[in-house]
Amino acid sequence: MSVNPDTMITLLEAFLQTSVGVSSIKHPDGRTITMDRAQAMAELSYWTSVKSQQARGGLVMSRLGLKGDA
Repeated sequence: MSVNPDTMITLLEAFLQTSVGVSSIKHPDGRTITMDRAQAMAELSYWTSVKSQQARGGLVMSRLGLKGDA
């Protein structure tokens, strides 16, 4: 199952606003993930990067230096 980066970003931002220490969040695919603030920050950074890559045309195109309809 592919997870929408916006969904994960929203979930992680809410987690970071309300959680102190170690806590659990429910992943969109149904799993429960236990993490601390540092792990949540790293995960947020990852999903922000994924969203940015998708906005630029995807990981493959950006690694090849392609833009648009190359």
